[in-house]
Amino acid sequence: MGLDFINRVIKTTLLLGALVFIFGSYYFDWTYSLGIFTGVLWGCANLWFIREFIVNYLTTGDRNAGKLALLALIKFPILYGAGFLVLWLGWFPVVSFVAGFSLIFVVVVFKALGLLVMEGGFKNFNLNEKRVEG
Repeated sequence: MGLDFINRVIKTTLLLGALVFIFGSYYFDWTYSLGIFTGVLWGCANLWFIREFIVNYLTTGDRNAGKLALLALIKFPILYGAGFLVLWLGWFPVVSFVAGFSLIFVVVVFKALGLLVMEGGFKNFNLNEKRVEG
């Protein structure tokens, strides 16, 4: 699992969030669906900023301090401030935003399980093996 895994998780979560928004708006309450989709967008943006920050910080070459500072200045005050503002304005139920934000974790679990099944399942794991780290 590398950086492409995170990119696939973000794309899949955005697609799933868009489908939930479209069908949820039609069959259920559109404000709840909007909250889920907003939570999905916020969660994907948050994961993207975390990915970029870690990739730029753990680089083997020279670190670009300006890019790291820009990422930190955008992520922490602006992204979190936008999340607070969206919740404070009350355009949709808070639980819908939390459900949308949590959807990214559901996608991560199912993508990891899919990779595990595609690579031979649980037979490659020896749960009785004692490992000593150190």
